[in-house]
Amino acid sequence: MYYDKSKKGIANRWKKQLRRREREHNVIHKFTRKEWIKIRDSTGGYCPKCNNFVGIEHIELDHIIPISCAKKGQIYTINDIQPLCRTCNVTRGTKGFKEGGELSPAQEKILSLITKEFLTPKKIANRRKTTVQAVYKTIRKLRAKGYLKGGLIRGFKTTEAPSLSTPKPEFPLEIRLHGQEFNIKLITKSKKYENSRNKGNILTIQGNTIRLYENSIEVYSNPKLSFFGIDEQDATSKANRYWFSFWGLIEQKLGVFLYKEGHHNIKEVKSDYGEVNNELAKDYNKQKEKLKVKANEDSKQWLSIDHSWNLNELETKHPQTSKPDMQKVRTFFNDLRDNNPPTPSEMHKLISANINLQTFYAENIKSHTQGMQNLARSTKEFVKVGKILNKLLSDRQKKLGEFI
Repeated sequence: MYYDKSKKGIANRWKKQLRRREREHNVIHKFTRKEWIKIRDSTGGYCPKCNNFVGIEHIELDHIIPISCAKKGQIYTINDIQPLCRTCNVTRGTKGFKEGGELSPAQEKILSLITKEFLTPKKIANRRKTTVQAVYKTIRKLRAKGYLKGGLIRGFKTTEAPSLSTPKPEFPLEIRLHGQEFNIKLITKSKKYENSRNKGNILTIQGNTIRLYENSIEVYSNPKLSFFGIDEQDATSKANRYWFSFWGLIEQKLGVFLYKEGHHNIKEVKSDYGEVNNELAKDYNKQKEKLKVKANEDSKQWLSIDHSWNLNELETKHPQTSKPDMQKVRTFFNDLRDNNPPTPSEMHKLISANINLQTFYAENIKSHTQGMQNLARSTKEFVKVGKILNKLLSDRQKKLGEFI
């Protein structure tokens, strides 16, 4: 099928999709594409809900009141929609709006296990100590109420009705964790995994690249996947929550068992911690310069500055020490934030000025020393003349006394 990739063609497809949804759900959209583009671009490519960078092209239009729960003739203005990433849009859910009734505690728990931990019905049955048939019965009820639909997991994240105002985009915090890589030894595997390997040993899930080996897998995080936090521990905690759910998704798709309490089969081999809006990075980026520092012990790069994400970011990159390295770097640069000392270029100017001033003082002291030496010689000559005059005066007084 041919798609017109021009701006006009993209706008026409967007309008057709909106009209189709209006017909399906009997609602009305009263906002223009320009209004939506303005809201979308204001996010800068960051999801306002999860605060992850996904790129502007991956920010989606989401109805604050789910369109599947809207009343007939519901009117959506620009204030009734919000920009979200694909993951948040899919998992936001509809609880509090569904006309199919509230969920029971058991239904809420099973829905959470499906949408947040990506567990299979069999694993849910083992977790809840019930039968697989009972789990499937609950899943059918969730589908009937609209929480699971057409094979696409919708789920929900909160039980509160969202506000009808468009949220303001939330931008990155101080630390960005990204560029993670993992080596994972398989605890168990099935024929499904071998079949997947036979088809191809590389696949992509949620933008993360997975390489399949006989008894292990390698996972390379999506280049656009970032976890922002107030410090490195906060960013790490958010990343751990995401990857824990992602391991469950891989287990489900590949028919393997990756995670088990007490096992040390998951190893993080790479992670980059970046301090956003770093003072030194600002100075380097202003001068259009890059910084790369290698460790003494193994010559691996541990510190870098570049301008690839326009974040003025100082990154620690060493495979084994990136997190403690960031803690040390932040301690140093917190002093820059708190006390606002001069930047390196300003320090260079100050030191140069100080050197020039010291040179000037040294020349002055040298000239003054020479003047003092000249004054001392003149004083010495003056004393000699004084002694001669004093002697002459004494002789004259003596002769005058004899004459009298």
